[in-house]
Amino acid sequence: MQYLLMLYVNEAGWPKMSKAEQEQGTAAYMAYTEALAAAGVLKGANRLQPSSIATTVRATNGKTQVLDGPYADSKEQLGGYYLIDVPDLDAALSWAARCPTVGHGWSRCRRSAPNDAGVSEAAMIRPNYFAIVGAVIAAFVASSVWYSPLVFGREFVELSGVGPIPSPNFGMVAGELVRTLVLTYFLTRFLRLCGVIDWKGALHLGLWLWIGFPVILLSGSVMWQGVPWMLAAIHAGDWLIKILLITGILGAFDKSAHEVLRGHCPGA
Repeated sequence: MQYLLMLYVNEAGWPKMSKAEQEQGTAAYMAYTEALAAAGVLKGANRLQPSSIATTVRATNGKTQVLDGPYADSKEQLGGYYLIDVPDLDAALSWAARCPTVGHGWSRCRRSAPNDAGVSEAAMIRPNYFAIVGAVIAAFVASSVWYSPLVFGREFVELSGVGPIPSPNFGMVAGELVRTLVLTYFLTRFLRLCGVIDWKGALHLGLWLWIGFPVILLSGSVMWQGVPWMLAAIHAGDWLIKILLITGILGAFDKSAHEVLRGHCPGA
């Protein structure tokens, strides 16, 4: 569960502190932030500029008013926040009590609300099956062309020594489609877990996945199993095209879905 720890402090007190006191306060917040990160619960944090330079926007009788400064005067102002992910409220309150803010101000702890804007939370993380099908078809076609006589089919036959490749039958096509489907679904879940929601980020992650897995495995085959480097390069190129096609398509669809969800969310 995610909780937002809102830190309220008296902004007028900071300039009155000595340099040593300011350094001590900064060190305390740094240590607290590092403790949150080390515990694996920190999702976000930031310090806010003084409320005196804030801008307040209101709407009255259909007219928008933009006002400089805070909306309401108070002794303490919102000075920053921490977004944490912990099992329950007790854990959140425990972290809130350890925050240095409580020594000279106060902290408000609020749990993030479930999405009730007409789109379920499950829908927000459910794989986009249209994107998966499109990615599978694109990767399958690209791989088929890659190993066809039009591109590297002849070289593959010569270097692999498998002899003439038989004409594809239903079983071969179905098997390759299943393999591509499994790969695509894995990449879908992996992109979601990594929080990637656009095609650029997806391609970047896909490139690193290609380097970390197919390239490393194929280079090992060249070094220790005597696989011709050209044959390994052909396979590596096939993997590169498939991974970039799949991740690019998934990322593009995820960005569109993310923008739709933002449009449904108030204040997005």
